[in-house]
Amino acid sequence: MTFIKVAAILRDKTNHFLLQTETRDYQKATSQAKCLFQEYEQNRLNSLSFHLDQAELMLSYDLNEKCETEKRNVIQVYDLLKIVRDNISNIKENFKKATLNIEDLTEWYENLIGNCTGLLKLFDGLTLRKLKPRVLELTDAGPGVGKSNRDVRFRAAEKVLIQNLDFYSRIHRATGDCQNEVERTQSAVGKAISDGGSIHWEYKILDINSQEVKNMSLEDLELFEDDINKFNVSETCKDLARRVQNSPGPRGGFMVGLVSNTKDGMFFSDEASLKIYLDTAQTKRHMLPGYNYYKKISDFYDSHFEEGELYIEYVKFKCEEKNGIICEYCTNGWSASPINVVPKPYPDENYKYKSYEENANV
Repeated sequence: MTFIKVAAILRDKTNHFLLQTETRDYQKATSQAKCLFQEYEQNRLNSLSFHLDQAELMLSYDLNEKCETEKRNVIQVYDLLKIVRDNISNIKENFKKATLNIEDLTEWYENLIGNCTGLLKLFDGLTLRKLKPRVLELTDAGPGVGKSNRDVRFRAAEKVLIQNLDFYSRIHRATGDCQNEVERTQSAVGKAISDGGSIHWEYKILDINSQEVKNMSLEDLELFEDDINKFNVSETCKDLARRVQNSPGPRGGFMVGLVSNTKDGMFFSDEASLKIYLDTAQTKRHMLPGYNYYKKISDFYDSHFEEGELYIEYVKFKCEEKNGIICEYCTNGWSASPINVVPKPYPDENYKYKSYEENANV
């Protein structure tokens, strides 16, 4: 992977971490055992740390073969990555202490935020490629991808903020016009997997004697078993992916079998916390980890997105139309030339839909 691609991934993940970081959220973390607020922060820090480590591995690959300019850029990024990782390690180590002072915790987070901001400034100086500020996603209205799905709406708002988009639209295409038919794809995958062969599960077992078990704590034993289960799941998924590979697809072509990353490697690692937040009554959400961040994103969605029967749409400065004021996110201005909402189709007197130009003036 090229330096530009790795740096772009790092930039987006760092932007996401800074967007997530809310003072009123991390100040609730304590050093008590099973503190939900600390677990939430640990998850965020682990996710950022994972992406930093992966980026360092990718940047170090064939370093000697890179040009001098790219080498200098890599070394600059390395130096800042080390500082950020040290900040993360410091916070995680202090979470283990018997007492945790809010003033100290705030100082550690401010140091981390400052160094993450420095990393973003470094990337700005490298003139990385930016995502086009207008994004259109065409999907099937199937399970998990429909605009009524809570996760879809929430992640859409996050993507807009992370990548500073001017326009975002997610449209569910009609059954005969869709390029991503979920149910037909699932049917094709099911046929590929059900080839008559058995599915092997136990690639690895708990191969330790009774004495070793006695010497292990209950927590260590559970972690050991969990690692074995994860390994078995991964190997089984690889087997299923091999069966899917080159099998007939829903449109007459052939499918590609892939195994997704573990949750540790997912860009959005707060799936469980987000689900708890969305499932909880609004009057009780303020007691949950990540409340201030999730409320910030929800408020942004409400003030900037428009929902239709088969679409959701975002246009920058929509907040001014809805609330009468420009929010802090829109004060950065347009990333490209200004754009308006897509005109809605209206019929004429003969019940025929008007052209785009005619609707634009309605």
